[in-house]
Amino acid sequence: MRKILTISLLIIPPLFVFCQSYEIQETYGAEIFLKCDEEGRKWILPDRDWVNVTNDFTRKGVYVNQTGLLIARFSDEKQGKYECIMKSNTEIWKVTLKTIDLWQLYKSNTIVGLISAAAAFSILVLVGLTYSYRWRVDRIINPHDNPAVVESGDVIRDTKL
Repeated sequence: MRKILTISLLIIPPLFVFCQSYEIQETYGAEIFLKCDEEGRKWILPDRDWVNVTNDFTRKGVYVNQTGLLIARFSDEKQGKYECIMKSNTEIWKVTLKTIDLWQLYKSNTIVGLISAAAAFSILVLVGLTYSYRWRVDRIINPHDNPAVVESGDVIRDTKL
């Protein structure tokens, strides 16, 4: 008796998972909310821990609930890749610290400081010039600072010795 063995090969096209990537830059202490509310999702945290969203999860200022992930008081140790793996697609957030340009940070203070210094310098120059070129009666009477001319009341006399 002969048996016939039938092998059927079922070829399934690969399932393409679309990945959306976002980059967020925040400063120290900011509160960041990453929305991911599709059913059957999992989170991968920067330290590569997997978190199933069956109940609320809290660890070191990172809160995962049914609507998304909340990072409270953002700092160095909380930066990295946060991945939300869903059935239909994957969303990846790269959360990093915002580098602050010193000129942008201190621009207004620098401009105000320079303007105040220029104003103070102009006032000092004005006071100095006013004092230097003030109206002096003794300069009118004796313009060349001749010690031989001495003022005595209303009478001016020559005291050459």
